[in-house]
Amino acid sequence: MRCCLLTRLSCSRAGARLSTRGIDTEGRVAVFAETEQIISILEEGILASFIQIRGSVPLFWEQRSYQAEQHRISFTRRFHCTTPAFLKHFNDLIRRYGRILILDLLGQFYIFCVQIPFEVWFSPP
Repeated sequence: MRCCLLTRLSCSRAGARLSTRGIDTEGRVAVFAETEQIISILEEGILASFIQIRGSVPLFWEQRSYQAEQHRISFTRRFHCTTPAFLKHFNDLIRRYGRILILDLLGQFYIFCVQIPFEVWFSPP
């Protein structure tokens, strides 16, 4: 059995995690990374792959203070201005990966499932 772990970091909005945040108008999120785990068992002809993606929250936001006790963020655009970029982001993910599972690690740990056509199912904890 052989295992391989690959991580690809997007060059579109790369930068330090604490200085590059949110989304741009093209739907690209900051610090986007794709990690692929590949397992092969050559003797049995088995090849399996699992892809995990992660990146900044796909909204227009910023955080001015980086001190541990101050986690205040501010949204830099209203909801109706954010929606086109948000939809571009998720439509691109669905086009590239098919059905995706979204984990909210910032708040109440909601789980979302998204697929084409753009439908969302969410399940609270």
